[in-house]
Amino acid sequence: VLALVANTAPVAFGAMATPIITLAQVSGLSTETLGAMVGRQTPIMSAFVPLALVAIVDGRRGMRETWPIAPTGGVVFGLGQYATSNFVSVPLADVIASLLSALAIVLLVRARRTRAETQPAEIPAEAEPGETSTDRRASVLRAHAPYGIVIAVFVVCQISVVKKLLETATFAVRWPGLNLYTAKGTVSALPKFTLNLLTTPGSDTSANSLFGALQVAAATKAGLSPVLMAASNSSGGVLGKMISPQNLAIGAAAVEFRGKEGDLFRRVVVWSLVFLAFICALSGLQAYVLSWMVP
Repeated sequence: VLALVANTAPVAFGAMATPIITLAQVSGLSTETLGAMVGRQTPIMSAFVPLALVAIVDGRRGMRETWPIAPTGGVVFGLGQYATSNFVSVPLADVIASLLSALAIVLLVRARRTRAETQPAEIPAEAEPGETSTDRRASVLRAHAPYGIVIAVFVVCQISVVKKLLETATFAVRWPGLNLYTAKGTVSALPKFTLNLLTTPGSDTSANSLFGALQVAAATKAGLSPVLMAASNSSGGVLGKMISPQNLAIGAAAVEFRGKEGDLFRRVVVWSLVFLAFICALSGLQAYVLSWMVP
């Protein structure tokens, strides 16, 4: 449940912003503009995801005990996403935000521990000192090696020479009949980006490739911002990952919880709807009230 709920806010910029790059290709909009718009939506949700995870584990008591730490991690991650996607590099948004968030949490925990150590504590005379253990540097490096390798691979793949080499082996599959999938009638900014959640494709990249052009066309006909609607397609699509059938099946199999996908669904669907309502409200405000947030 924790993994499914946590796998929301970072998804739009995941895999070196592959979902946004795909969305730019199918929508005709620039990657930088879409990344900047998504960077003004998902970071706000990111600030609340750590609190949701703590609430799932330990309820209100856990939120009280981790109150300074959880919001700090979420807020720093969100600020890192916003700053990186708008001013540095869209593909590096999650990487830089994650590093900044981890650094902020470590510094906060050390500061709290140092402050606690400076306060005298009453220790009984007969009490024996406890044993302390620290992880060896080699163990720490092995634990972090997979993440470093993944980051290195995606960074290398973003180099222009390597990207052009990989594009020579790219095979585009054209699906007949997609041009018949059009939107008709009056369109509002509120329900459009729930399409990804309702269809639960399980992949923000796949959802963007399927519905990105549709959202832009519908926004143009409705007089809405194509950038906002396309970005909201990606921001809202990440919420479908936690309730998609394949992700539920994979999550259940990973923890030897086979046959209990329905139980997982009931646990996570509430959070999916809560975050969806938040994204709906935010995108609606950005369409009509906070239009200055749209690049």
